[in-house]
Amino acid sequence: MRSAQQVIIRVAIAGLLFGFIQFVQAATMIAILPDGREVILFDDNTWRYVAAETAERESVKPSAEPNKVKASGAGATATTTTTAKGAAVATGAAITVASEVSPENKSGINKSAGSEVAGDLVAPDTGRLVGEYQRSGVVMVAQSASYQDGRLTIPVLLRNEGTDSVILVEVATILRNDKGEVIKRDNHVVWTSIKRMPETYFRPGTEREGKILTFSVPELEHYFLETDITMVERW
Repeated sequence: MRSAQQVIIRVAIAGLLFGFIQFVQAATMIAILPDGREVILFDDNTWRYVAAETAERESVKPSAEPNKVKASGAGATATTTTTAKGAAVATGAAITVASEVSPENKSGINKSAGSEVAGDLVAPDTGRLVGEYQRSGVVMVAQSASYQDGRLTIPVLLRNEGTDSVILVEVATILRNDKGEVIKRDNHVVWTSIKRMPETYFRPGTEREGKILTFSVPELEHYFLETDITMVERW
């Protein structure tokens, strides 16, 4: 019985090959056998069942697409693409992108233009002391400021903590507004004595009132003052 079936298959295949060989070049054909099964006819006069060919192709098919990424947790699957910045990070069942920190902004703190103004706070007519400065044994205390008639004034108290008399003290100042903009630069002589007149000298261990710092500036609620004692001359 099996031999007779094989003979029938071969006869059917031979008939199909003979009828189409002049129309088919370097190609494969599919034929249906009397029992309903499909066979593939190759151009080298061989044949094969369609079911066997399909099974072989399925066995070599990739198990997963290359762009699919398994995410941990809940068995979820997500896709991701390469980006110019950041890195893909799997978190639970989702994928997020970790952004780069600007080399230029590793701490992530942004400073506004007027958040840090150089100098000591000057708050006119509030009784607030401005600051204390010293050089070469001379201490200068800038006392509470006031504003009147278009002028900002700051009284000065001096202490001579050195061992020699002082005949000259000069100070350089920079006055800024609350945006950090310079509104006045000045040089001030806050103490001067007359040489060879000892009664005018600023003696060691004493305290004297210096010349008042005066600025002709617009009236503001507050200012910022940078102060530097630039010269102390002793006698």
